[in-house]
Amino acid sequence: MKLEKYNFHHQITSIPSSSYVGYLVTRERFLFMLDAKQRKVAGTVFDRNKRREAEINDALRQEQARHEAAVKNMHRLRALRLQHDKKTKGT
Repeated sequence: MKLEKYNFHHQITSIPSSSYVGYLVTRERFLFMLDAKQRKVAGTVFDRNKRREAEINDALRQEQARHEAAVKNMHRLRALRLQHDKKTKGT
């Protein structure tokens, strides 16, 4: 099979004749099988990218929750410190 590279795409210029389980693989059948394999690979890559995006989004949500908890804790500690300072100044 000869392939010509052109802008990251391959153009098939000739397809070897081959027998597969007793019948000749035609150009159309070969192109169909090639297209099906490319769709399968594209689907696999798409699924992998979707999982990666979901993991990233989950990590971002967790980080946001940690940040909110830290801010809430900071405000709580500040309020306690102010309350403590108020008590010590009052005595």
